[in-house]
Amino acid sequence: MSTDSGRSQIYSIQALRGLAALAVVVAHAFEHGKLGGIPALFAGRFGVEVFFVISGFVITLAAGTGQFDPKDFAIRRFLRVAPLYWATTFLVAGLAFALPAVFKTTVFDLEYFLKSIFFIPEPLPGTRDWRPLFKLGWTLNYEIFFYVLVGAFFWCRSGLMRSALLMVVMTALLALSFGVLPRSGIVAFYANLNLMPFMAGVVICELTRQRPGILSSMASYAPLLLAAALAAIIWALTFTHEEYRALPGHVALSTAAAAVVVAALSLERVFGRSSTIWSWLGNISYSLYLLHLFVVGVGWAVVRRLGGGGYDSVVTFVGIGAMIVASLIVATLGYRLFEVPLAKFAKRLTAPRRRVATMVDPGVQPA
Repeated sequence: MSTDSGRSQIYSIQALRGLAALAVVVAHAFEHGKLGGIPALFAGRFGVEVFFVISGFVITLAAGTGQFDPKDFAIRRFLRVAPLYWATTFLVAGLAFALPAVFKTTVFDLEYFLKSIFFIPEPLPGTRDWRPLFKLGWTLNYEIFFYVLVGAFFWCRSGLMRSALLMVVMTALLALSFGVLPRSGIVAFYANLNLMPFMAGVVICELTRQRPGILSSMASYAPLLLAAALAAIIWALTFTHEEYRALPGHVALSTAAAAVVVAALSLERVFGRSSTIWSWLGNISYSLYLLHLFVVGVGWAVVRRLGGGGYDSVVTFVGIGAMIVASLIVATLGYRLFEVPLAKFAKRLTAPRRRVATMVDPGVQPA
């Protein structure tokens, strides 16, 4: 499937994943300085939820409307996600091993490190914190799991059949989540409400695929869809961060994220008019997501050294602004020097027999 105009890129999705990554950056910039509060917590968590909806949408779209080569699919997804994540994980591992005092809870443990590298969920030694060595990688464990599910249905003769089977499997896992003890093991990690936004993305993709021209017709309802998205966000804000782990709160969060994605799709022509900036922001979103914590960590060390740290300090807000700008610069370099060469390499490996559609690459994503 392509957009109504036949383009191979959806600018609204590019814009949204870039903005979602930026929301995570802003949230962490405030949280790292213990200035977070409810707005920052919500921005970061909501950014991740939007990422998951986008991944459900785009990977379902990229799998196409028929059978595809699972090997090519796996190669492209692996080279898209793993190398940069491995680089950041090795960096954190090296720092945790050589300078353990730099971290509050992160510790180097060989088994924990290896499982982090291979996307195997494992709690931080001595805790029930089921995040990998590089903490942002918890979202990638879900991303990889979703890729595996999609790849397992490579044999489906239609996209609709694949989407239906995906929904059956994920619905079963959601049902199972109510029968397992939270944070009790790998089964509990994947039988989790965090699958809900992926399911929403699958549904949105299939609806647009079954209704050719729907993106154009949605433009007429953009104001209504934007109002609905705003209402859904306000609803989600009535829950606390902890309540998002329970069904009512997560339903609200996933509904809001899905509503935002639908509203963005209705504004495809609007985003297309300034496509350059949105393409850039979407392209660097994965590097922005993974690399910004290093910038934020260094930035706050400088801010505190200059006497900043509180809401009453100009240094604090100038520093946060500088962190955000620096994160965008570092992400652009990461994309140009790391992601682009790998994408070309993946294309060379799969081009001779590639049957998977080459729609917008979702990155991750993912706080």
